[in-house]
Amino acid sequence: LPDNGSVPRALALAWTYVAHSDSSVSATMFKSIVQGFQSVEPLKIGELWALPSLLRFVLIENLRRLAVRVNRTRQMRQIANDVADKVLATDDSADRQSILSNFSAHAQDTTFATQLLYRLRDGSQNAGKALEWLEGELEKTGSDAEEIIISEHHTLSSGNVTTGNIIRGLRLINDVDWTVWFEGVSRIDTVLRERTDFAALDFFSRDQYRTAIEELARRSNLSEYRVAEMAIELAGHAASDGDGDVVLTGSAHTDVGFFLVGPRRLELEKAIGYRPTISQTVKRAFRKTGWLGIVVPVFALTALLLVLSGN
Repeated sequence: LPDNGSVPRALALAWTYVAHSDSSVSATMFKSIVQGFQSVEPLKIGELWALPSLLRFVLIENLRRLAVRVNRTRQMRQIANDVADKVLATDDSADRQSILSNFSAHAQDTTFATQLLYRLRDGSQNAGKALEWLEGELEKTGSDAEEIIISEHHTLSSGNVTTGNIIRGLRLINDVDWTVWFEGVSRIDTVLRERTDFAALDFFSRDQYRTAIEELARRSNLSEYRVAEMAIELAGHAASDGDGDVVLTGSAHTDVGFFLVGPRRLELEKAIGYRPTISQTVKRAFRKTGWLGIVVPVFALTALLLVLSGN
């Protein structure tokens, strides 16, 4: 990117897929690409959720580029038509050469050159002189009339194919159930399904687990995948330990959800080095006061009102 810039890796992944597939979208193929990437580095939960939107963005961006190219093609054809009209309208060789010399740079454009060739191939003397000029300009770059015609036709046909792929891709994005796709490609979902009863939960509960993992990873130095693993490990230790206050296997207290969204979350936070926000710290301190957190403020307010009323 210019200025040594960078883009989010999820966007880069979507862009790479679209570039290599000529804007053709397949949920199965895209899943394979994402899984291949995650074999090296798991994507974050938010990145996976963003992929469908990023895929749509890249397709629309490609469609915009094609629209710009079509508009430029139309402009170059119009310029070529204007040049052809002027050349065919004059019999003065000096005027003709003056007109053509102003468009030497345009002669290297395949659209301009192809359209001018089409207009000038009528067999007239004026057209013949202009064709000689055009062929001479093309030879300067090691090209010829046949090559530029083939190149222009290839550009037009490939543009039509890409446009069709984009339209079909945008429709497919709207038709795919991306929730199912997400759960099939998420490494975090996979490890939770394999080692816990995650698959038996409803979608809302599963999403709560994911949100908790995102929050915990964001305020620690661990990845989301590692946070999920540590939650599973803590649940496993609790289930296998029969000493002390730990409840044995079969209790809700040994379920991974108890460490992610339940009362034992503080144990997981301590294990991963979680740094609570200021608001969380204040809320937790207030909760520790128990009933005093309610009685003391009420008593103080009542006393203040009595003092004020006495005055």
